[in-house]
Amino acid sequence: MKKFLSLTLTAAILLATLVVGVVSASAQTFDTAIKVGTTTYVADVGDTFTYTVLLKSDRPLATGQFELPVNFAYLSGDSEDYLNTYIDETMPVVGNTGLVQRFDTASAWNLKGYVLNFATGSSYDFSSYKVAFTLNFTVLQKGTISLTPNLCDFVDSNGNDMINYDGKVVAGSIETSIEVGLAKQNNYTVKAPRITSFSNTADGIRVNWNKADGAGQYRVFRKNDGKWSTLGTVTTTSFEDKNVTSGSAYTYTVRAMDASGKSYVSDYVTAGWTSTYIGQPAVTAFDSLADGLKLTWGTVNGAAAYRVYRHNGSKWETLADTAANSYVDTNVTAGTQYKYTVRCLNNKNALVSSYNTTGFSAYYLGAPVMKSVGNYDGYVAVNWYEMKGAEKYRVFRKTADTGWYKIADTTAFTYKDKVVDSGTTYTYTVRCISADGKTYTSVYDTKGMTIKYVAAPAISKFENTTAGTVITWGKVEGAENYRVFRKNGTSWKKLGDTTGNTFTDKGLKSGTKYTYTVRCVNADSSAFTSAYNATGWTNTYLTAPTVSSVGNYVGYVRVNWAKMTGAAKYRVFRKTGSGSWTKLGDTTGVYWNDKTAKSGTKYSYTVRCISSDGKTYTSPYNNGKTITYIAAPTLKSVAKVTGGVKLTWAKSTGAVKYRVFRKTGSGNWQKLGDTTAVTWTDKTVKSGTKYSYTVRCITSDGKSFTSAYNTAGLTITYK
Repeated sequence: MKKFLSLTLTAAILLATLVVGVVSASAQTFDTAIKVGTTTYVADVGDTFTYTVLLKSDRPLATGQFELPVNFAYLSGDSEDYLNTYIDETMPVVGNTGLVQRFDTASAWNLKGYVLNFATGSSYDFSSYKVAFTLNFTVLQKGTISLTPNLCDFVDSNGNDMINYDGKVVAGSIETSIEVGLAKQNNYTVKAPRITSFSNTADGIRVNWNKADGAGQYRVFRKNDGKWSTLGTVTTTSFEDKNVTSGSAYTYTVRAMDASGKSYVSDYVTAGWTSTYIGQPAVTAFDSLADGLKLTWGTVNGAAAYRVYRHNGSKWETLADTAANSYVDTNVTAGTQYKYTVRCLNNKNALVSSYNTTGFSAYYLGAPVMKSVGNYDGYVAVNWYEMKGAEKYRVFRKTADTGWYKIADTTAFTYKDKVVDSGTTYTYTVRCISADGKTYTSVYDTKGMTIKYVAAPAISKFENTTAGTVITWGKVEGAENYRVFRKNGTSWKKLGDTTGNTFTDKGLKSGTKYTYTVRCVNADSSAFTSAYNATGWTNTYLTAPTVSSVGNYVGYVRVNWAKMTGAAKYRVFRKTGSGSWTKLGDTTGVYWNDKTAKSGTKYSYTVRCISSDGKTYTSPYNNGKTITYIAAPTLKSVAKVTGGVKLTWAKSTGAVKYRVFRKTGSGNWQKLGDTTAVTWTDKTVKSGTKYSYTVRCITSDGKSFTSAYNTAGLTITYK
């Protein structure tokens, strides 16, 4: 944008370059000519303008008087009260009540028009030009008038007359300079455009002026630091200045140009027209309070107050005027959406800004209503009712030791609080927030909803005993009683209540799977105080395996038991006499060969079911079966002797008697006889026959075997 140092200078240059065109053109006719000294200003009826007198003196002044002859048939002036106030602000006046006198007819002293007196108190420096006074006038009719002031009765600060009462200069020097806010009389063919109105928009000041006949375009200027600068050139009769700051005053003027926009075809009003920009308020936040919906807007510089509107569906209705930058609309209903806008007022309660015609919408949200809080397996479930218009919710929690503090934001209507300690009492409440979480959009229930969190018991161990399955769970803080359940098909069946943390389920069937869970109840067992594990924990009940037999074999004791349905593995135990049970080993089979048994020793054996990893017992055990291990006799020799075959064997510790067997070829073993000795001579042999011999321990009465025997035996052919 090209910037001019001075419109006066610019006009002079253009006049010099367009002198031929100007001479051939006819000067534009105006209604009224206003003469000030040797200068003539032009105006039309209805024009308003400022008239400013600047004063310069070579001496400090104490008092002075201006006589301004005004024909009030042509010009209307300010009211006296307004002038008193206005001049009081612009002139160096102290304590003088006769500042302005207006005479519509000649006074006793032959004064007519305005008489302006001032007193500075003692002294005021006018060594450079300073404003003495400014008046505002409106042109009432066509004609020619004079507005040249007369000066009289000026006294310097030492009390000496400078200009006497008759207007004669007595001493010193006093000069005046007149500024009139009108275009000077000139030979342009187009009238200088007059700014007719200003309007504040959302983006800036809109300047409006009258259409100038003969204008092809218009150039708009704004005064910056006392100099006119070009804002832009348009073909319309309005222009929006967006480079403005709220609360600041700006002065504008407009000049007509030809259609090409290269040449001026009118003068301009040098004083211009001034307007203060007041920005458009923007609602920045809504807050649902207990007593209504609070809207807040940014402070607008230059605004004395604000007017708040609410849309009723067809038009904007005024709610209130306020000097604050917030307002609470108390006539609201929760869950209802409302639309608002705000406009600025000046100190005379007049509207001075534009407004957002779309408005700003918000729901009035009361406190979200808590629905329930409940204990679940590992968390507290917090539930509330949906709030129409809510974008998001913030969940708060407090305990006896804390105030409210945030635990989560969510768009749902429920929240699982998993950071809870069993036995602790918690209170919950919920508040609506904006989608970005930066603004609260509702109040909240200050009481909230309270619950004592009691954790769901967790079963830690099963132990199958002869009486039944012993169920063990961890102690739960805050629990008073426990109720044990066993699943019956798809539903849970109560087994019983206990204050401890174990329970025995009796009357079970071995090999059957059972599923259990536990829930906390209050002291009188009338109400649940915790949730429960709905899946539960499963255990297969196994009775103690039954040792069906124990028997002595060659080199070991064999233990046999019945297979247990549901058993993954077995553990075999042995004890000597009244000693303790000692583990022999684990097996998935249903027998065990104890090869560590010592002959002559009495052993008891039992079996217990275990888990596949061997870490857990899954059944009880019984006393088992007892046996005295007698080692099978070992034949040392079978030799031919006179009259037969002699057998010799090693003594078996614990043996009380032996039985000798013989067989021929592949035949069956036949008893030869019993003896307490460790030798035997078979005298019934026949020459040329092949015999096999073996020995087995027996009881003293010979009714039972007490050991195994060597099934192969020792063989000899008797000759």
